[in-house]
Amino acid sequence: MAGLRDVVFTGIFLFFLTQRISSNSNLPKEINVFDAVGLGSKVFPGVSSTAGQNNKSPAYHFTQKTDHMIASQNAFEEVDKLIHNSSDFIVSAYAKLGAKEIYKNPIVSINSKDGNQLYFLLQISGNARGSGLEIVVTVQTKGGSPKRFEASSSRSLDYTTWHKIAVRIQESESLMRVYVDDSMINVFSFRYTPQPYPKDAQLRLGQVFEVYLENTGEITSRFRGDLQDVKFIRGSPLSDCSKIAKCQCTDVVGKKDCVVDGLKYADGNRWTRDKCNICHCEWGQVICTYTCQVCKDNDQTYMEGETWKSSNDSCQTCKCEGGKVTCSPPVCPKPDCSGKSGDVVTLKGQCCPICKEDQCRGTGKVFKCGCDATCSNYDGLKCQSCTEGCFCPEGRVLNGQGKCMATARCGCLHEGKRYKTLEQYSDSCQFCLCLGGKMHCDKRC
Repeated sequence: MAGLRDVVFTGIFLFFLTQRISSNSNLPKEINVFDAVGLGSKVFPGVSSTAGQNNKSPAYHFTQKTDHMIASQNAFEEVDKLIHNSSDFIVSAYAKLGAKEIYKNPIVSINSKDGNQLYFLLQISGNARGSGLEIVVTVQTKGGSPKRFEASSSRSLDYTTWHKIAVRIQESESLMRVYVDDSMINVFSFRYTPQPYPKDAQLRLGQVFEVYLENTGEITSRFRGDLQDVKFIRGSPLSDCSKIAKCQCTDVVGKKDCVVDGLKYADGNRWTRDKCNICHCEWGQVICTYTCQVCKDNDQTYMEGETWKSSNDSCQTCKCEGGKVTCSPPVCPKPDCSGKSGDVVTLKGQCCPICKEDQCRGTGKVFKCGCDATCSNYDGLKCQSCTEGCFCPEGRVLNGQGKCMATARCGCLHEGKRYKTLEQYSDSCQFCLCLGGKMHCDKRC
């Protein structure tokens, strides 16, 4: 009896599995968004051909002057089917940003015709600190508000050179994975059903169309930089063979080889790229799974071996090792304080100590035991109790900005009134001139 149940269960399982495979195989393998909007056959303002990451396909440079770049209705419907009927799809592109145009660079988006709804967005930005990429994926979910997912690449990444950006959404695993250069940089739980798209929704390349002012739809952001191979790609529903190098997965939807670092891999091949990444070839796309533990510091994610400055102490360098954060202080040379007191200080904003007598270097001040002299008190100033620190040298006083200036530039206080240097004052009995902070008067009567 148990054997019969097993046979029946196996038959039912295989039926539904083959139905799912058949359903997926009827979906488009990939949609090239350049072709979808007519790049190559139409002329678009603000778009020009450029050298790409490879010479196998066209690449284009986009500027702030690009006009509406909307996919054909047929192409949009193909993307719609892929997103809503596939258990596994990928959005990928090669991208290169300009050195100055780093913020909010949309690669692809899907919006309602009037701009009131943004259904899907893949957008990248250069890190404001000068290196690294910030990747944003926004998905409008059924019966809910937009879900926003953010991922950051390694800080050492130069966003002004070509990089492959990919987002993979797998219904079977309820996961969204984000990749840069075929290495996974983040993974998110994705238990949502994308919002159904109306028939007149728009698939756009390199721009976001939203309602902005006066309830009117307009392009609110544009990609500024270079793009190549912007595609929606169907994934494989069967990709769960064991995580060992070069295993051969079942060929479900055909073959398409991958080439990585000059090596060719057949569709389905798996290999170990490095100690933290196991990769496999799917439909010409290299998909890598990050296997090492990651570290978190101040809501930032760091990969195995990555180093950064501590969020609590900028003088400490932290490193991600085995999922644990280890931080260490800087290695500082011992200051040579020969002929000085031997005392050292660490100045605010600095990480290493210096001789206390050297702390005034570059400030125009000298280290001594003294009091602050200003234009209003320097004449006859005597310190009652001096303190050690940086003070203006003889003949100079502090101005209103805390800098030292010559006493000759001080104004004068005469009979309760302030006069500027070289300013004159006269009355029936005297003529006075402000000079060197003192009022020099010539009496006439």
